[in-house]
Amino acid sequence: MPLRYINPPEESKESWLRNNGVRLDKQPTSVSFVVDFLLVCMVENGEFTAAHIIHEYRDFMRCSDPIDPRPKTWYAVKKEILAKNGYL
Repeated sequence: MPLRYINPPEESKESWLRNNGVRLDKQPTSVSFVVDFLLVCMVENGEFTAAHIIHEYRDFMRCSDPIDPRPKTWYAVKKEILAKNGYL
């Protein structure tokens, strides 16, 4: 599955995640998470950010590559909220 992103039309990704997700203190070590939630990785790309929705192990590995120096912030978002907003 290709990476899917959060791109809210009326607010920033950062604001959307603050309002709809739970910021994690550190990078998760696996995708084994609570059944009702998905991980979201906010990646700083210099001039823009990307909020990757982690659907499967490959997505997690792409976003948690230790060689990738870009700053990342991790969130947990309820699947119900992602679906309601058209991201699932």
